[in-house]
Amino acid sequence: MNDHDRNLFRAIQVPFAKRVDSIEMLGYITCLSEHTRDTVRNSQTAHNGSKLLAAQTLFAALKCRPDGLQQAAKALRKCGHDDLANKIEPQQ
Repeated sequence: MNDHDRNLFRAIQVPFAKRVDSIEMLGYITCLSEHTRDTVRNSQTAHNGSKLLAAQTLFAALKCRPDGLQQAAKALRKCGHDDLANKIEPQQ
């Protein structure tokens, strides 16, 4: 992810963390390793995990991927968060 994309993505960080179901989104994201996917799942389900922690973990992982912005936009749309997806990748 380049700096421009990273800045676009950061602009939705708070609503992303508050609204998304990270485990649902993982079903539409292909750019993350199985280890990272497990980390996101465990952030929500293990010990004192929460949806907020899982969303923050997913957000951080996507920021590190070259195609993280596009993958996030696709997953957000599939999960019914078109408003967030359009902020990072407007529809043509």
